[in-house]
Amino acid sequence: MQLVLGSYSYPSPELVTRKGGIKWFLKTLRKFNKTCHIIIFCYKDHTSDEFTKIIEKYDAKIILHDIKYIHFDDRFIHFYQYLANNVNYNEILLTDMDDVVFTNDPFSISYNDIYITCESHKLSGDIPPQGYRYSGNHNWPSSVNLNWISQADRYFKVNNREKYYDKYVLNTGVILGNYHSIMDYLKFYVKINNFDSTNRIIGQGVWMYYVYNILDANFIKHKNTESRIVTCVHIEPEKGDYVAKEDCPKIDFSKPLCNKYNQEYIIIHMYNRFSNTTKDGMKILENILTTEDINEYL
Repeated sequence: MQLVLGSYSYPSPELVTRKGGIKWFLKTLRKFNKTCHIIIFCYKDHTSDEFTKIIEKYDAKIILHDIKYIHFDDRFIHFYQYLANNVNYNEILLTDMDDVVFTNDPFSISYNDIYITCESHKLSGDIPPQGYRYSGNHNWPSSVNLNWISQADRYFKVNNREKYYDKYVLNTGVILGNYHSIMDYLKFYVKINNFDSTNRIIGQGVWMYYVYNILDANFIKHKNTESRIVTCVHIEPEKGDYVAKEDCPKIDFSKPLCNKYNQEYIIIHMYNRFSNTTKDGMKILENILTTEDINEYL
């Protein structure tokens, strides 16, 4: 069996948001996969009639809980608890649901055990200099992600900071794998972060630490330009993004987004992060859905 596992938990939840929304996530997923189980974790007070209707329409299931997350990555604790008691899934997709859409069945992606995807940025610690968009921004991916993985280093009482400089940022927004590989990671995760701990480490830092220090080094880390999953965070150097051009896919919104092998990206993540956020996001949707699908209320 196949399982898609995520969290969508906002006060007065909107079906379409500035990031994208659960409407486009469910509509594109069900266009290509009618049978996978979809489980959505949601805080008990963050539902609505409209939200419930769209969940029912696309044959998904809500699991309500009473835990107020300290950080959005607390969802991984719930994922572990769920999977520990539901062992019959062969393939699992742990995924964001607000900023992810599909152009095909996500489980059609080929992988061995677990599919690891890179962003276009490296863990260099650099921030955009003068002349680039967001110059001086210390929350730039190459800087903030290095700080996150360094938090995990400190937890394990090591300092590998310089070791990471030439390695890519890895994103936890989409993780695809078989049951055992996913559970191996989640077991590692809950040893560090759990609902009883008050100082939790950012989940993306835990994931990068796990991949670069715990997993076998032979596991492929799929570059953004080579992957079947694209993370679209600041990947437009021609529009002033501070990132190496060779690490960025070519963007042409008039046609489906493809990697350098001319393979269409099957999962598009953070599609709100292009320079023209709403306009470019809609162009991506127009390459996946019909006008009727887009204009449909639910």
